[in-house]
Amino acid sequence: MKYIKESISILKTRWPEAAMLIGMALALGVLNMSFFTMGKGNASPQPASVFLFLVIMVFFLLFKLGFLSTAHQSKDQHQLPLTLLKEGKRFFWRFVLLGMLYATVYFAVTLAILPFFAPQDIAGSNPEKLVSVFEKVSLLDYIIITLVFMKFILFLPALIIVTDVTVPSSFSLLKYCKLKDAKGLVVLFLTQMAINVIWMLLPDFGIELKYQKILSILPAVVNQCFTLILTVAAIRFVASLDLLYDNKNENELESDLTEGEN
Repeated sequence: MKYIKESISILKTRWPEAAMLIGMALALGVLNMSFFTMGKGNASPQPASVFLFLVIMVFFLLFKLGFLSTAHQSKDQHQLPLTLLKEGKRFFWRFVLLGMLYATVYFAVTLAILPFFAPQDIAGSNPEKLVSVFEKVSLLDYIIITLVFMKFILFLPALIIVTDVTVPSSFSLLKYCKLKDAKGLVVLFLTQMAINVIWMLLPDFGIELKYQKILSILPAVVNQCFTLILTVAAIRFVASLDLLYDNKNENELESDLTEGEN
């Protein structure tokens, strides 16, 4: 719980930056919901809306990475938005690659379990049933990936931020992060997963579309709060391991860590 308390303390002190990130996540959630409702009405999203979504997403990632990096370096010291952007640029493409790896795993799991939920006769004779099928598959995907890859999701971003390594190198350092040493983070992580699953299982109760859009704001805000607390806490945990990394001498790090174990 120590790292979670440190994380909450940092977020409280730097609340304007945290509020900015939550606001941007909220904007992305609203735009995403509008795309979803357009899809239900067989309408295509406007190019301007798609462009706006992509721009906000890029700046959101840059600001968030800058916030996480400065949360590691200067903890609770306030930073200007320009500083966050400069810091975020250092990690941007590494996290894009990490996101692509996650998407690849998600797609692979979907392909693996889809045949069990969408037999060929259903898909061929009644395509409308595929909507509910994909909802079930999406839920199952989320549960499987979250549980199986919990360690990766929790610690890989923190390892990249704290040790400033490439994505492949972060995998090699993952063995030094033990879930049993971060029980508080695991509990909070599973709590977030449970809330998301419950939200995905809730029916729409016949609520009007405009109110559905308003309600879609809630999970975006809650999710981002959980994610910020978890990620900053994971950074504080990884920083406590003293996994010093020298970009000029990767082999020396591996040697030092091996000697430390012995």
